[in-house]
Amino acid sequence: MWWMLLTIGCASEPAPTPAPEALPVGPDVLLVVLDTVRADAIGAMGNHRVSTPNLDGLADRGRVYVDAQTPGPWTWPAHASLFTGEFPWTHGAHFAEPTAGQTWTLDPMPFVVTMPRADLPTLAEKMAGAGYRTASVSGNVLIGPDLPAMVRGFERTLYADQDAKVVNQAIEAMAVDDDRPLFLFVNLFGAHGPHDVVDTTPEAAIRALRTPSDALAPFVTAGGTRLDLHRPVGDPPLPGIMAHSGAKHTLGTEDLAVLRGMYEGEVGEVDRMLGTLLKAWTGLRGGDDLVAVTADHGEYLGEHGRLGHGRSLHRELTHIPMVVAGPGVFHRKERTPVTLVDLHHELLRLALGTPPPASQGVQAAAWPDQHWREKLGDGWSKGSVLFDESGSRFIVWSDGEIEVIDGSQPTDSAGARATTKARLEATPGAPVQVDEGTLNQLEALGYTGK
Repeated sequence: MWWMLLTIGCASEPAPTPAPEALPVGPDVLLVVLDTVRADAIGAMGNHRVSTPNLDGLADRGRVYVDAQTPGPWTWPAHASLFTGEFPWTHGAHFAEPTAGQTWTLDPMPFVVTMPRADLPTLAEKMAGAGYRTASVSGNVLIGPDLPAMVRGFERTLYADQDAKVVNQAIEAMAVDDDRPLFLFVNLFGAHGPHDVVDTTPEAAIRALRTPSDALAPFVTAGGTRLDLHRPVGDPPLPGIMAHSGAKHTLGTEDLAVLRGMYEGEVGEVDRMLGTLLKAWTGLRGGDDLVAVTADHGEYLGEHGRLGHGRSLHRELTHIPMVVAGPGVFHRKERTPVTLVDLHHELLRLALGTPPPASQGVQAAAWPDQHWREKLGDGWSKGSVLFDESGSRFIVWSDGEIEVIDGSQPTDSAGARATTKARLEATPGAPVQVDEGTLNQLEALGYTGK
């Protein structure tokens, strides 16, 4: 039997919001996104190569969601789901279709995204309506003041180009003299490429960067201390992550081991930044506080012939860490599948006592659909991850192709295609184009393909 994952009913008129001073307020809330950190890169999830004592320590006293998933395998739709509590086909934040007169090529490639729907209240807006002071500090330019639609509801929105600066600005936000409880959002960006040598980089990876293979050499920069797979290679030039995925410039097994070492080293550095943040949070806020740490998506490190993220929908991108600790949270490993959508509603429940929607509660046994457009040849293809009662998971692409992730082909292939078609056609949202300065930053991070 085929069954739908999400029921969307008719919305009733919202009740008038009382004045903030008339509302009870809850604990301080710290929400941290470890950008680009996949679940299996964390010590608490079984990775013994990486030292993540700070997140592991939080997991030891909180709830660990061992089957947490992202509704979108790149920053924009994933954060929109976390902030709105809706899936991408509802909130509408994703890459825009090419508009009339635009030429979508790799050089240059317009960066056009659709904004999350303005009529969906965000987590920050809900917290502010309940009397919270709200602040956001991000190391990802997409979650910053240049794209205000994503950070709607935050009184103060800051961006910094290094995690150490992000942490310092976050600590300053914690220390503001204000009687209101604080809702603080922080994005730590260090695990996102390009990858730099840090204190936690394995020695083997450092040695390999000094004498790289011919395949890896075009991406080694900064005197052998950086691995930048967004650099173009080949003729016509393609970013390294795309050239590898298209088998036009393939990295070998040893090269991929270097990439994994660089990536996992930066995950360890991100955990160190998290430790500084958590220590300051305890010292400056203290008391009954609520802390949630998760990620927006993972990263391919050569699996399925792919690198980077945002393209395709395998578990390396969709399985993310998620830990919640604080008042009302009992220590345990929660094995029920959950998503960033569920985390949105769980934070509201724990902070404000707001019950989650029946169809999206954190205990609901539902698997998320994923929504993404992948560049295939000269056109864009949409895909959605679905699952059936047997636990099989598979991608249904808009051309009707079914790509099995786990298990076997669905028994109801026609129903799967029909469900996906309906999901992928429900793409609300108005396009927004970024300015040249932001576009240059996005290009350096590999978002635009320029």
